Amino acid sequence: MPPANGQTRKTEYSTVIYLRGTQAALLDDAERRCRQYAARFGWHVLASIRDNHPAGTPGQFLAKVSRPGAQILLTDTPDMISPDQAIRDDLTMAVEGTGCLVHPLTQPRTCASPAGAASQAIAATSTPEPAGP
Repeated sequence: MPPANGQTRKTEYSTVIYLRGTQAALLDDAERRCRQYAARFGWHVLASIRDNHPAGTPGQFLAKVSRPGAQILLTDTPDMISPDQAIRDDLTMAVEGTGCLVHPLTQPRTCASPAGAASQAIAATSTPEPAGP
């Protein structure tokens, strides 16, 4: 429940921004979004890392993103950690094993969720209501 006075409660956390990609303009936009998000919540940005190499081992990834005092690894999308779900899960688990939370700003869009597919299937088999007078 939001505070009665309508203000966002800010908590002092330290964060590292992690961005992967090769297009500078896209990384600039992603970094701007991450910095604005961190500022909105009062999070201190310790470092901003731009990586244009493929994901390595969890140990190599930790060496890149670990900073003393970091509590949040902030990224624009989960795919910036790795486009491969299994690798991304391994890297996320390695980071979270150090006590640092991985927080993507946005989630990738999916074509249809199982619930959405079920709704579409029901709608496709339903008999339409007759039109009114």
